[in-house]
Amino acid sequence: VVSLFGLTLGKPVVVRRMQVHEARSSAPSGFTANGPVSPDTPLQLRLNLKSSNITGLISSLYDVSTPTSANYGNHLSKEEVCLYTSIMLSHFFHDRTTQVESFVAPTSETLNAVTQWLSDNGVAYSNLSPAGDWINITVPASKANSLLDAEFSSYTHQGTNTTLVRTLAYSIPSSLSAHLELVHPTTE
Repeated sequence: VVSLFGLTLGKPVVVRRMQVHEARSSAPSGFTANGPVSPDTPLQLRLNLKSSNITGLISSLYDVSTPTSANYGNHLSKEEVCLYTSIMLSHFFHDRTTQVESFVAPTSETLNAVTQWLSDNGVAYSNLSPAGDWINITVPASKANSLLDAEFSSYTHQGTNTTLVRTLAYSIPSSLSAHLELVHPTTE
């Protein structure tokens, strides 16, 4: 009956195999759960796509930082760093993170997989970083709950009375596990 209903509407029924991507057993220390947010509550979520070559970046950083290396002192340009990773390298460059701006594009396969999933679900997106490794979406809580197999709720910090919207767990399609690093803010 379900498949006939899908054919009647002209859209195939798509079965998604989901897997838990991040989960926690309870609210963070000091936070109290208030209950699910209204389905219409707009949520701005940021999706971090997996880096294309973090191993190569680390190897290059050690190469230019090791006094016995022939490349010692030949620091990487922004473009060279951008070939390797999407992680800000503040622990390598300390106060020079704005100079280095070390973000890197994901592979085209990763970008296509994630953006196709969003498009298939009627979700508009925009790039947040020049490298395209962070994607921004704004959706109602009901759509976020459906998309991520989650239950977004409000939590209030007992000490500051700050209220945040988070979920204790979210899932992504299994086919995206190699492409999607994390969705923020969710479980933190």
